[in-house]
Amino acid sequence: MISSLQSLGFTINEEKSSLIPSQVVDYLGFQIDSKTMMIKLPKHKIKDLIQECKKISQKPVILIRKLVSLIGTVFPVRLHSRVLLKDKNIGLKMQGWNGIIELFPESIAQLEW
Repeated sequence: MISSLQSLGFTINEEKSSLIPSQVVDYLGFQIDSKTMMIKLPKHKIKDLIQECKKISQKPVILIRKLVSLIGTVFPVRLHSRVLLKDKNIGLKMQGWNGIIELFPESIAQLEW
């Protein structure tokens, strides 16, 4: 197959290629499982996300840039980010990107999952 593609002018990067058939593939930071038809966050990312949420919920005064970063990380579990988005929007309007905001109690509750 590789030689056929190369003869057609395709360049194959063998380091990035997976030549062994697999039902679970890591792609763009997600695990794609073609057997169960599910897309998941890898366990290490979930663990890191939970640790970051715990750290922020213990000290609810946060840089807006840090909050935006957290929201970007939480995006795959979007149900847990709605009030955080509200905090971010309020903080951006009041203080801009370099401001500091105190999270609402609802936001802190969302971080404890």
